[in-house]
Amino acid sequence: MAETHDKERDAITGTETTGHEWDGIKELNTPLPKWWVWTFYITIVWGIGYTISYPAWPLVSSATERVLGYSSRMAVEEAIEANAEAQRVYTDMIAAMEMDEIVADVDVVQFARAGGAAIFRNYC
Repeated sequence: MAETHDKERDAITGTETTGHEWDGIKELNTPLPKWWVWTFYITIVWGIGYTISYPAWPLVSSATERVLGYSSRMAVEEAIEANAEAQRVYTDMIAAMEMDEIVADVDVVQFARAGGAAIFRNYC
């Protein structure tokens, strides 16, 4: 004969308890709402898909291979190269000019003081 264990019910809410009790407080057996559980499962699936689609796990000199062809590391490298190319006009001018000529040229002085950021005012 198998014994049946009837779960104790909370007197106020009528909810079953788990059988755990701490300092006279009994734990109720209330499951998470279905929408919360499904949201959790969706985030797991999304995370797996993201890991497959984009380079996600960093390695020593690169990251795991990507499926979609996008890499934030490559995007940053391209942006750095584009900025260096855009600044090359001014850096070449500064390299070729004497100090008196640099001080006299307002655009070059503004570029030098802004650390190269002044060039982007023309493109924005």
